Amino acid sequence: VMDSAVTLRTATAADEAGLFACLFACLFSGYRAALHDAVAAIWGWDEDWQLQDFSDHFAPAEAIVAACSGAVIGYCQVERQPARMSVRMLVVHPLHQRRNIGGRLLDEALRSTAGAGMPVALQVFKINPQARRFYERRGFRVSGETGTSLEMSRGPVGD
Repeated sequence: VMDSAVTLRTATAADEAGLFACLFACLFSGYRAALHDAVAAIWGWDEDWQLQDFSDHFAPAEAIVAACSGAVIGYCQVERQPARMSVRMLVVHPLHQRRNIGGRLLDEALRSTAGAGMPVALQVFKINPQARRFYERRGFRVSGETGTSLEMSRGPVGD
C-alpha cells in the first residue's frame, strides 16, 4: 500500500546531493556486502569516481523524485533514446521499500518522458534477485546479459 505522505515530482538540480545519498543508502542496505563486493571486484570501488559518475549522468529533467516529509526517499531516471526508453536508475531507500513507491516512480517516469509506443529496456545486477522480480512483475523479461547484469525489456510504454 502506498503511503499517502509520499509525493512524486520532477527532480531539480538541487536534488542531486540528496539523491546521491539515497542511492548509496539503497546500495548499502540489505545487499550491502554483496553489491559492494561485486562492484569492487568488477570495477573497483572508488567513491570519488562513483560520485562523479552519478553527477555526470544525473539529468533532473529525466528524473522523478519521491519525497516523504520533504526528504528525498527515491527516484527514477528514464532516458529517451532513438528506438526505446531506458531505465537508467530506480532507487528507493530501504526504509521505504515494499510500499509500491518504486512501481509508482517507474510508471510516472515512463509517462513523463513521453515514450508512448516505445519499448523499455534496463539492466539489473545478476546478484539482485529482488530487483529482477520487481521488474518481472511489471512485465519485463530477460532479453540478454552482460558479465554482471541481466538485460531486461518489455513492450511499449502504455501497453
